[in-house]
Amino acid sequence: MFPSGTPIPHELLSTTASEGDISILIGENGSGKSQLLGELTRQYLGQGKKVIAISNSIHDKFPDSGRNLHLLRDRAGRKKARRSIKHSLLHISPEEITRFKNVSKALSYVGYDPVIGIERINISEMHLDEALKEKREGSKDMGSPDDLSARIDLDPSLDNLRSLLLKSSSISSESIVWLSLNDFSFYELDRVSLIQLLQYESLLKKLNLIQQIQLYLRKKDQIIELYDASSGELNFISTIIYLSTVINENCAILIDEPENSLHPSWQKDYIRLLIELFYLYQPKIVAATHSALILTGAEVANPTTIVFECHNFQFARKTKEPINIEEAFYNYFNVITPENRFLSEFIVDELNKLAEKKINYDSFLTEINALQEKAFEPKQISLFDGLREIALKIVDSAN
Repeated sequence: MFPSGTPIPHELLSTTASEGDISILIGENGSGKSQLLGELTRQYLGQGKKVIAISNSIHDKFPDSGRNLHLLRDRAGRKKARRSIKHSLLHISPEEITRFKNVSKALSYVGYDPVIGIERINISEMHLDEALKEKREGSKDMGSPDDLSARIDLDPSLDNLRSLLLKSSSISSESIVWLSLNDFSFYELDRVSLIQLLQYESLLKKLNLIQQIQLYLRKKDQIIELYDASSGELNFISTIIYLSTVINENCAILIDEPENSLHPSWQKDYIRLLIELFYLYQPKIVAATHSALILTGAEVANPTTIVFECHNFQFARKTKEPINIEEAFYNYFNVITPENRFLSEFIVDELNKLAEKKINYDSFLTEINALQEKAFEPKQISLFDGLREIALKIVDSAN
């Protein structure tokens, strides 16, 4: 609960649209960052502003519902991300080229081809009609029609389903239909319309015609089922696709712990990518983070970024500091980084090896433990604790 009467900086309360309106909240756990995001959500909604709230924390304080509130939570992991991606794709019209371009850029950024594969559903009109008839007759035997059979009798969109199934059956002989997200010829736009099959997935499952409609990603010649992408990839892709679906002019984007599951290089580029993809909408962006990479990346991408330090529900604007990872760790997060340039480069090299799976977590720990036992001052111990946390996040994002 946000304490009544707690002052909130006017820069955060302002909802006047302006380019580069980005604020970063920093502070220890329990300092009030998440509660402030929740209170800002309520204040913005009260002013009639559309709010997109994105949480990568299991302890976020966003309200669960509200008019003009669009909430994406990562609490349910991979299954939630997959459902979110399906739902979001379904609600992008093939005519909305800019939104599809954003999806394409997100896929390309994390190393995938700018395409999405959808499982080719090969169901004839005869099989569909037989399943519908069997469902209706089964409901009659039960004494009264169930909700599904009643909806079947009244649903005028069944003609659209038949049309989509015919297209799916005839469009390709392969098991996966690849939809290009950066080729906007009439041919490709017509193929993209197959995404609308997702709105009938539940019905087709209840009719026992499918188990589910699979989506696929592609990395050069390697085909990857969407569910098998890493948690970091799913997190990033689902966030960008969701934003592409619901964003409009002058909305507010509030993000709690965007760094969770993200590779360090993605953390550095996170705010920059939001700016590049969505600057035309001039959103107000407020992010709460523990990541120095999120912070410094935001300051590099947007020099007018404002940083607020949270302590016991007091929110103080930080003075502008030179943009530098060393200084960010010290000034904002009270973590001392190695002064030895060779050591700094060695640590970065080891983190990169871990991210590229050239070494495992145990090997990384062996190197770090050996360094910690050598010629370092006691005040630098917190650095190694931070490195272990970063390494764990890298391992999680790669799984």
